[in-house]
Amino acid sequence: MSGIKFNLYLDAIVEDTLVESLDYIHNGDRLLNEEFNIYGIESENIFDELYDMSEKFEKNKEIKIYQSNNGVDTFVNEYDFGGLQVYFNEVMECFFISDSNYKYLVLRKNTKEKNRQLLRIMKEVTIRTYENKGGVIFHAGAVMLQNKGIIISGPKGAGKTTLLCHILNKMNIDYIANDRIIITDELDIVYLPLSMRIGVGTFNNMSKVREYVKTMKLSRMQMKGLNGNSEAIFKGALKYEIVSKELEKIFSCNLKDCANLRLVVMPNIILNKNIIEVEELGDAEKRKLLAENMLSPNDDMWLNPWIEKRTLSDGELDEVRITMLNKIIDNVKVIKLSYGTQNSSDEILDILQSVINEIK
Repeated sequence: MSGIKFNLYLDAIVEDTLVESLDYIHNGDRLLNEEFNIYGIESENIFDELYDMSEKFEKNKEIKIYQSNNGVDTFVNEYDFGGLQVYFNEVMECFFISDSNYKYLVLRKNTKEKNRQLLRIMKEVTIRTYENKGGVIFHAGAVMLQNKGIIISGPKGAGKTTLLCHILNKMNIDYIANDRIIITDELDIVYLPLSMRIGVGTFNNMSKVREYVKTMKLSRMQMKGLNGNSEAIFKGALKYEIVSKELEKIFSCNLKDCANLRLVVMPNIILNKNIIEVEELGDAEKRKLLAENMLSPNDDMWLNPWIEKRTLSDGELDEVRITMLNKIIDNVKVIKLSYGTQNSSDEILDILQSVINEIK
């Protein structure tokens, strides 16, 4: 079990596209049996020819495939043309063509942020492949310590990313993913290639992150209003986006693509307090909190399958969800970690380390 292996044939796409794309990709050594070949073609002529031909394609439907954090959503037109599946995104100026053997991404030569299209394909294929095999998406970050997979989960604004940054900053730990992870039917955590979105407050309080951003150009396009000196607002909307390879450099951590799930941490920040409490949750509260953060099968970020179709019915997906909840409740330690804004990160991490040490 592990991340899907993608064979990328980008002979016609400029080299920096591949480099930027791989900034998100972890190099795991355990792989699923599936291998996906993607051929990238960057050509004005081919794109223009496809664009002209698209008027003759039989349009099946328009699909909303991605809902972004900044309100710029992504749609593709799906066509059926001579047995080929053809998808066209007009805003991003790209075609994606698929049959049973090959997958092609065709871009205009001057298309900006080409790596986004490649990454969308990777994420879509990864999500649907695991979903069809009984995996689910969780709203969580993930790390590995002492060969134990740990996820930090909770609603938006709960402090997941802040806690994750403190862990990376001060514990000898391996980084898997942030915001979205997949958990397989074997209770293995699998990463998705997503950037970490770090709020201004966390950014200002972490010298390693702050100094890196000031001296290095970040791979991702950043939100307007960020200048390295932005003022922090608790649960504010301004966030820096930092990819995995950059996190590896900032925190001197290793990147892992998977780990067996042994601990779920639900952070709970208490304003203007100096208090640390660890509560091991009972089955009823485990079920409630886990269900609230289990995004499959209707993650509002990835709304509709396109490249890889679902092979499970809605009823079967609901059964997968219930089965996953029961497996985690029966086999994984789930805690609520409450701490005050007046507590130091060292105090919080010492308590967390003691919890991890107790897990056999």
